[in-house]
Amino acid sequence: MPLFKALEETPGIEAVVATHEPCAAFSADAYGRFTGLGVLLVTYGVGGFNAMNGVAGAYAESSPLLVISGGPRRDATDTATYLAPATHHYVKHQTSQLEAYRHVTDLALRITSPETAAATIRSAATHAKMLKLPVYLEIPTDLMQADIPVSNQENLKEREDDRVAEEVVSSFLDRMYAARNPVLVVGEEVGRYGLQAQVRRIMKARTIPVATSVLGKGIFDETEAGMLGVYAGVISGTPGVRKMVEEADLVVMLGVKMTDVNCGIFTAELARERILVAKSGWLGNGTLRFSGNVPFDRFVMMLADRILPADTPRVWPRLPVADHNDSRVLMDQYLALIEAHLDDRTVVIADTGDACYGSLSMTTRRDNGYLAPTFYNTMGFAVPAALGVQLADPECRPIVLVGDGAFQMTGLEFSNLASRGLNPIVVVFNNSGYATQRIFTDGAFNDIKQWNYTRIVDLVGGGQAWRVTTAQEMKNALQAAIEFTTGPSLIEAVVERGEISAGLRRFGQALRREKTGMCPLNEGSVPCTHEDHCGFCRAAIWE
Repeated sequence: MPLFKALEETPGIEAVVATHEPCAAFSADAYGRFTGLGVLLVTYGVGGFNAMNGVAGAYAESSPLLVISGGPRRDATDTATYLAPATHHYVKHQTSQLEAYRHVTDLALRITSPETAAATIRSAATHAKMLKLPVYLEIPTDLMQADIPVSNQENLKEREDDRVAEEVVSSFLDRMYAARNPVLVVGEEVGRYGLQAQVRRIMKARTIPVATSVLGKGIFDETEAGMLGVYAGVISGTPGVRKMVEEADLVVMLGVKMTDVNCGIFTAELARERILVAKSGWLGNGTLRFSGNVPFDRFVMMLADRILPADTPRVWPRLPVADHNDSRVLMDQYLALIEAHLDDRTVVIADTGDACYGSLSMTTRRDNGYLAPTFYNTMGFAVPAALGVQLADPECRPIVLVGDGAFQMTGLEFSNLASRGLNPIVVVFNNSGYATQRIFTDGAFNDIKQWNYTRIVDLVGGGQAWRVTTAQEMKNALQAAIEFTTGPSLIEAVVERGEISAGLRRFGQALRREKTGMCPLNEGSVPCTHEDHCGFCRAAIWE
């Protein structure tokens, strides 16, 4: 508490109190994805452990987050006796929280003395900002208000010598110059490091079209020439994206984290000999790592500086976009209407489930226009993330897509949105429970209590709300919500139980194929009888 009060009174620092520690973690994560660093302050024990899931998600999805927690006094022991009672919030050992955070952060530090405090704090913040990963910093209570000496900032550790970096850049450029129809597949690290301008220089120099990974969706304005949309095997945004990437003679992957989701649940057709990979910890091809020490951001900057323009510019490909306006599925119609209302200020923030996988084919209209926990897939991310995003960029207007199950976990963060006068539009898809789980196994455990979601504006004393059951009602509600700018809006969009979008259906089919071995197009045969041309069964990733 003394630390929080001191920070609150520090000019230039705004303290934001969430309704719950998980909400605080999600908000700080989202803030960090937009600004380069989010800071989360938690109480030792009850607060630290409660926030851990959100921090784990930040680590899984490469988000720069500094977690600061109080901690036991330096002279505290694990022995609890009548003469030395255990400290409150204590669990098993005085170091239990520190040890636990080592498993969900890239670095976990504890300040041990006033003399080393400044260096430890500087090291923690620098590590999180440079590597785009969470760092945990614990401050003993007996040092919380201590005066500490602060010296001039130490020189940062020397990066790998230029010779190695130049050799790797040259090897990439040689392959790119020789390729007849290369494609860039860009991932989340490009967004985390703010390298959009450099990637644009690379793509425009050689007229190389760009697809994004699932985690990288929304990094770029997807209406720009040369932007293809999401590539992820059978769950790609459109069939045209998949065809162009998989028929390219060279796929250059920049900042793509190799996960089952980014690979379309192992349906991506990416042979080793046709790919180059540049990401943190790996610069190389599909088989050999050329270097693991050249920082990713430095590599991309050097690649952009050294690439030469093509002698004859090519024409950008034009691919058909997904159009769900004529779909008979109400969920698809809702998503199509939401997409039609996006503009260059809108940031789509999707929770996991149909909100996320149904919206992958949406065309966003600004850089950093989409945010979702598409790898860690934690529920409850989106509403708190809206708080972090709009505080990071007050000029943007978030549209939050969230299922009823996820909203019941963290939806009360709507209170903070109202109290601060923020104006995101929160769309709650009410499909009576956990629709994604029903794809695999249905049962009463997927049902949740029905809430009167629109009454939340009465509960928190702010905002406006609508309930819609048809596409026309959704269109009207969206227009009304857009016109209401002085507070948050909520639209409860009723969906029939069991109805899912085309995007979630493809994701579910791919996941079932991976889990059961049965082709969703021909479940009576393993593998299916049309394996030679089946997108679900012919994948040759890493073969």
